[in-house]
Amino acid sequence: MLTQHYLARQISVPAFAARLNWLRTNDLNVRALWHLIGDERIFEWAHSVGITTDETLRSLVPPLPPLSLRRIAGGAPEAMYLLTGLQDAELFLTAFAPHALPGKIRALDFGCGSGRILRFFRALANYEVTGCDIHPDLVKWCADNMSGGDTVAAGVMPPLPFVDSHFDLVYAKSVFSHLSRQSSDAWIGELARVTKPGGIALITVMGYATIDMLVRLEDRRKVFGLSLDEVTYLQTNLENDLFWQKQLDADSIERVQAGEDYGNAFIHPKFIETRWDAFDLVKILPGHMSGFQDLAILKRKAP
Repeated sequence: MLTQHYLARQISVPAFAARLNWLRTNDLNVRALWHLIGDERIFEWAHSVGITTDETLRSLVPPLPPLSLRRIAGGAPEAMYLLTGLQDAELFLTAFAPHALPGKIRALDFGCGSGRILRFFRALANYEVTGCDIHPDLVKWCADNMSGGDTVAAGVMPPLPFVDSHFDLVYAKSVFSHLSRQSSDAWIGELARVTKPGGIALITVMGYATIDMLVRLEDRRKVFGLSLDEVTYLQTNLENDLFWQKQLDADSIERVQAGEDYGNAFIHPKFIETRWDAFDLVKILPGHMSGFQDLAILKRKAP
């Protein structure tokens, strides 16, 4: 069982915490909410809903990307964009905590989008976090608006502009869940190159938790562009196929600008164990991220 890693209180600068306390004293709704959800959760509220409703709180955190960029990656509504980013950052940190060594941690947000998760990692004093994405507009916005580290562009295929064994931690949310088999092989090799021996990669993939969700929910199948027959096939055959991908439609591929082979990919744990062999598979947490993506915890082998 992983120990919960509370992030929202940690990243609250004194002025932010002071404003939240002022709201507790002067806003009866905030006082009631604090009583209802408790000391830790009220900071999560403040870093999501609170930022969208209180201008002072909003002024004390990095800016929010415009709607046009939030729609490309991470979702549109401001409060959910912030809350899911905070929750995903917290889940990544909780998974990494047993492996973290003292001192400064160099981390790579691979597929950072518009900084939904990156903004929270960069608020931690002991982390030096580089963002990386393929979409030029997202890279530019993060570089221009988010302090505390570099944001660099990635191509459709490797290499990345980093020296070997540079990062202690690499995390990737909803990246390998879309890559083709060829791209997946290439990028896992590149992430292995830039991760220190003994370093950790946290990578989300779609597997049986996603398939089970898609079997149940027709509206989600429509979002994924999958038929019930395709999902039923996956339910029965993923153990034999190990990897299965369906490309997105042309409009979606144009929107994300991530290459012509971008789609929805489903990966069996055996594929991770056998194909991603530059890493030791520490653990897979089924459905751990967003309630339907598995989290693979990988440890870089010595070369």
